[in-house]
Amino acid sequence: MAILAVSLFFAGCPNEDPKTPVTETEDPNIDDGDNVIPEEQAETPEIDVNASQLKDAEYELDEPAVPLVVVPVSKANSASYTYEWWEAVSADSTESSATTGVTTADFTPPTGVEGDFYYYCVVEYPDAGTQAISSIVTISVVEP
Repeated sequence: MAILAVSLFFAGCPNEDPKTPVTETEDPNIDDGDNVIPEEQAETPEIDVNASQLKDAEYELDEPAVPLVVVPVSKANSASYTYEWWEAVSADSTESSATTGVTTADFTPPTGVEGDFYYYCVVEYPDAGTQAISSIVTISVVEP
């Protein structure tokens, strides 16, 4: 009777845990037909009418005015918005307007001249080339 001895030798078996397999990832910027690249949407700024402080007001001559403030509904980085305040010729139209020179989200209307003045703000998102126009606010300056 013959005894046959078989010896098995496994070379290269690691003694430590196997490594996570490396998988190939797709570049989301390349359309190879099996992935969808979303179209970039041009954001149009929206003015938050509840948060903004855009109210008609009456002030006595040279009385300090409360600032007018526009607050955009921020979908993008709100630091990317630009602001420009304008004076309109009427409460109904932004035609024939003159800039006030103020380029911040808030504007304190002057009260040094008697009369009715109409202001609005243009909020622009330059990255998308879009803009929104606030409502026109009437500021009346009267003799004390």
